[in-house]
Amino acid sequence: MPDARTTFRYRTNRKAKIFLDSGEVIACRVRDVSPGGAGLEVDEPLLPARFTISIEGTGSKRRCRLAWQKGDLLGVEFI
Repeated sequence: MPDARTTFRYRTNRKAKIFLDSGEVIACRVRDVSPGGAGLEVDEPLLPARFTISIEGTGSKRRCRLAWQKGDLLGVEFI
């Protein structure tokens, strides 16, 4: 059976904000989303292992764990 986190992934180009536990806010773009995580494009090269993201237009915040990072692209899992 296919993994639901990859089966229902869709492409997007929404603005989002990353909220760090220190209170800092970093702007980013969400490139793709699935029920289990998202792919982000960020200008800030160093991020902590866990943070909160708010995707524009959804009105909700999701706690995230950094899954991978390659340059300005990163993948997160929702926790």
